[in-house]
Amino acid sequence: VIYVWLDALTNYITGIGYDADGNSTEQYKKLWPADLHLIGKDIIRFHTIYWPIFLMALGEPLPKQVFGHPWLLMGGGKMSKSKGNVVYADDLVDYFGVDAVRYYVLHEMPFENDGNLTWELVAERTNSDLANTLGNLVNRTISMSNKYFGGVVENKNAQLTENDAAVDADLKQTVTGTYAKVVAKMEELR
Repeated sequence: VIYVWLDALTNYITGIGYDADGNSTEQYKKLWPADLHLIGKDIIRFHTIYWPIFLMALGEPLPKQVFGHPWLLMGGGKMSKSKGNVVYADDLVDYFGVDAVRYYVLHEMPFENDGNLTWELVAERTNSDLANTLGNLVNRTISMSNKYFGGVVENKNAQLTENDAAVDADLKQTVTGTYAKVVAKMEELR
């Protein structure tokens, strides 16, 4: 009897062209070892104990990092086809739109905690944050523009004062610096 995880785990490398006789494909040489091996938290043991043992036995390098992500729960419980409570991303996107679904996932499902999903929760988050809060911001901005500037947006070709130019340069530096910081943090993802 062959251990089922041997077959399951070796598919990571055989699927990209690993060859035990040393004739691995260019794709394998390019993609292995994986920079990040992202797996469900329920199979951490197999990917952090057995998989490294198999790779070391083959003389192959280990993935550089393994991250066990939390679960996406449906109404507080695990999703299961047999329970009939599986929600597909395409269905959510068709109903709420891609931006609302992205927002919900990023807001409600940080990597350190399981995320809870129901149709009602997505609708509630979309309405409270995106429709109400963001809508309120847009409404107030338009009202202030009307009240203080006669509803006219300033000409983009207008000459900036020295102070305006300094503020503009500072804003640009903050934006570009933030991008670099985000990229660095993504590289350090643990």
